[in-house]
Amino acid sequence: MEEHPDEMSKYMEEYDRSGLGESKINLETYDYKALAPKIVHESFWVLQLESMGFVDRNGNEVDPFKAHSTPGIRPIFMIYCYDDQGGFRLTQQCTGLPDSDTILLWVNFGQVIVPAHFKYALGH
Repeated sequence: MEEHPDEMSKYMEEYDRSGLGESKINLETYDYKALAPKIVHESFWVLQLESMGFVDRNGNEVDPFKAHSTPGIRPIFMIYCYDDQGGFRLTQQCTGLPDSDTILLWVNFGQVIVPAHFKYALGH
């Protein structure tokens, strides 16, 4: 994100206009196999996990220097996804270290719900 601020701004503008946050697509029942012909051979995505601080059990931000003495502390992370051209595709904030199911769900989301300047599936 820090390396591509213009792309991030463009993406967020498109996201706001698109109404993607209100998507009616069911990611659990979506036919991902239908995307297979669209996947670019030898393409890849890079996922970045960035620590964004801590919250207490009520969701209030906690100073990192007080984290060790705060009960119910949970780390906050941002997951960023970039394509094989270094283009920013999507991001998600999560409380606690994301598990493999969360990562897989987010990768699937990125394949199905795509900003206007990207193609479906992996690739560019």
